[in-house]
Formats: sequence, C-alpha cells, structure tokens
Amino acid sequence: MKLQVFEFIDDTLLQLKEKRSEIEYISEIIEKFFWDIFKDDEDFLNISKRVKSEESLKEKILRQNYFLRYRTPEMVIDKMADLIGLRIECRFIRDEANIYERLVEIFSERAEEGYYQSKYSKAIQLRIRESQPQKQHNGFEIYKIDGRYKSENFYYHFELQIKSFVNIFWGDIDHRILYKNFSYVVTEDFIREMMYSIKDNLEMVDTQLMVVYNHLYDIGEDDMEMTKTQFKKLISKLIHDIFLMRFKANTGIVLDFRKPIDLIVDYIFAKAYYSREFDDSEYFVNLMNKLNEISKKDLTFGDYIQLGPLNSMRGEFCETFGKGIESIMNLDLKWNLILSIIFELEGGDRSEEFVNFIEYIVFTIIYRVRTSVNKFEIGEKEAEEIINRLVEEVFTFICQEYNADFFSINNMRLLERLVTEIMEGIESPEDVNERMYRRFRSRLAKEADV
Repeated sequence: MKLQVFEFIDDTLLQLKEKRSEIEYISEIIEKFFWDIFKDDEDFLNISKRVKSEESLKEKILRQNYFLRYRTPEMVIDKMADLIGLRIECRFIRDEANIYERLVEIFSERAEEGYYQSKYSKAIQLRIRESQPQKQHNGFEIYKIDGRYKSENFYYHFELQIKSFVNIFWGDIDHRILYKNFSYVVTEDFIREMMYSIKDNLEMVDTQLMVVYNHLYDIGEDDMEMTKTQFKKLISKLIHDIFLMRFKANTGIVLDFRKPIDLIVDYIFAKAYYSREFDDSEYFVNLMNKLNEISKKDLTFGDYIQLGPLNSMRGEFCETFGKGIESIMNLDLKWNLILSIIFELEGGDRSEEFVNFIEYIVFTIIYRVRTSVNKFEIGEKEAEEIINRLVEEVFTFICQEYNADFFSINNMRLLERLVTEIMEGIESPEDVNERMYRRFRSRLAKEADV
C-alpha cells in the first residue's frame, strides 16, 4: 500500500495534465502581453516562458510539503506561485532595475489582495509593490515578482523574473549544481565557494561589457574606425583564449597563432560589413554572445576537414590559391585551425564559407596592390597590366609555402610600400620589365614578416 503522499502527487499530476493545454494557452497570452510592452525598450532583449513540468512539480510537492499545506490537488494547482514561469531577459545587471521600474510605472492601478494591474489588461496582475530585488537562499538577489492571470472565476498564478545575461548563465549553473543536487558531496562547501567566486567574476565581466557597450553610443564618426580597431583586438583576444588556450590544454602544444587570428577577425568583420549586417554595437554584442555560446562547447582540434563541391571562384588567382589551400588544409596545422575556427564562428555551408574566405584573401591582396598603383598617373590599360603582374608575383611567393602568417596587417602595409617604391622607379615604359617584377618578388620574400 502506497503512502498517501504518493497518491496525492499522482492526483496532482493528473490535474496538471488535464489543464496543461489551457495553461499553455494562458502562458502565451501573458508572454505576448509583456513582449508588446517591452519590444521597443532598448534594455529589453527577449522574454521566455515555461509551464511547470511533471518532474519539477513532483519535486516541489515533496520539497515544500504541499501534501500537508493543501487539502486537495486542485488547491496545489490553484496556489502554486510558479505554475507558469516567465523571464524578461536583458543585457546587463543594471538593466534589470530599469525594467523593474518600468513595470512599476505600468502596473499602477490597485487591484485586490496586494496585486496591481495596468491600463492595458485587467486580467494580468502583479504584486509589484513588494520589496525588490528579493534575497535568495544562496544569498544573492533576484527580481522575482508574483503574478496572476484572471480567467473567469479562476486565477492562474505565474512568476515573473528579470535577468541579465550574466545572471541567466550563473543562475542556470547554480540551479543545476547546488539547488537541485540532493546527493551528498564531500566538497560541497568548496564548490559553493568556487561558485560565489565565479559569480563575482561574472559581475565584473558584466560591468566591463557595459562600459564597452555604452562607449559605442558615445563615440562620434571620427572615432569609429579607431574604436572598431580596438574591438577587433578584443575579439582576437577572446578567440585566442577560447580556442588556443584550450588547444594548448588538449594537446600540450604552444602555438603562436596571433597573426592567423587577426586574419580571421578581419574576415568576419569584413563579411558582416559588406553583407550589411554591421550595426556597430549590435554586431559587437551579437558576436560576443556567439563566442560565449562557443566557449561552452566541448571543442575538438585537428579534425579532418571535408568540403562539398565548391562553387566556381571569381578569377584565376582565387582558383589557384583556393586549390592550394584545399590541398594542404588537412596537412598544415595553422590552416586547419583557421578554417575550423571560421566554420565554428560562421556556421552555415562550409564549402560556401571556404570560397568566401579565399576570395576575401585574394581581393585583399589585389586591393592593396591597386591602391598603390593608382597613386600614379599612368594609362588605365598599362595600370591593369602592372597590377595583374604584381599580384601574380605576390601569389607566386605565397604559394611556395602557403605561410598563414603572411596575411598580417604589417605585411599588407609592407606590400603597399613595396609596390609604391617599384612604381616610383618607373621613369619610362622600358622600366616595366621582367627584372622589375623579379626584384619586387625578391624584396617581398626578404622583408615579409613570416
């Protein structure tokens, strides 16, 4: 014979199952209500919802002694404060208070039993006047507001939380490791101390990111290029820490990957800019979020890269260079890592991404050469011939070893300088000859930092 508490749990779960479709429908109404209120608020990012799962309801009945507190399963469903859970998500910890203050302004009409309602809906009510943020059992604060939805003669209760990215991330870890971990753990105090230390560090990161984000809105157009350069350096550092530090930990190999990482960052910024996705601060924040998600993954290194059929590339240089990289990408560790990181960052079709990346490199070289040649007043036909031959010499040099370090900003500046000096030495058409091109390639090989 089972204890009464287990029969009570079974009956309560049956009640939840019978009402679930209605509860799900109401949760969508509440979610849409808050979305419509905050969709144009600059502090707001998203709203998420959930209806209590059967497993979670079981745990709560036992943990909170609902069997003793409530006479019937119907009362449990009626009184459970977080039967429906909603979370308003924002970027930074500071934004949580801003959103709460906005809720206080909106829910200004007094209802019954300590609840307040808004002019937009009498059915959705909040206990908005209770002290916020609330202190949790773990000692940290959270914006957690009791709410209810009036459906004819029945109230469905919900809990509304306001959380920044940092608090969402930390709260999920804390919930899994400490709050719902009922096993005896010898080192629990140590783990708890480590968790609190992690929370402190996350709050520091939150502050730093908020400073960076706000700085984007304060700068003028003249400062934008300098700021973009600073952000590229920051993203390069993050990519290095996420990928290369883990690569070292997994393989024991220390690899100087700074120049290839700068190439990767230049590529993803250029791709976003030319595809019209580059919206300064928004792009930066989205990229940071993407890196944060990647950092949680179990990354592997040195995997064999397989590409599908490649689209035809634009121009002979792209075809030649692309075939060369494809032939060594599973032999040369740096090129393997470069492509693996790009595929991880950008997602999508690998073959298409490979073609885009190759074309970016080739067009960057052509642009640098063309910029220097066009400083001089020569005929259009002659200029194109010189540009084509100089680019040919550059790729003849590159394709000897396919050194990934060649594509650094310093080497691109060197390339422009050498082209300019070659052009300055042309005093007559006779000066444009094979000897001039060989001299150019010899200097490039000697002076390039690879």
